[in-house]
Amino acid sequence: MFASIIPQPSSRLKRARAFRRASLIFNPVSGQGNAEAQLATIKDLLEPHIALTIYLSNSHFKVS
Repeated sequence: MFASIIPQPSSRLKRARAFRRASLIFNPVSGQGNAEAQLATIKDLLEPHIALTIYLSNSHFKVS
């Protein structure tokens, strides 16, 4: 699943480390499967490398 989101994680993380911060907009209702587990996996992959701010979108709050 994450191979399609982050095809080359090491090179992308190297670029992200230069900034040391990232924002993630996560829509828990848009995908299939367990959204909580998917978000936990994303956090486990990214948080050791960068300061991650997570924004959850929902039906009341739409990120544009």
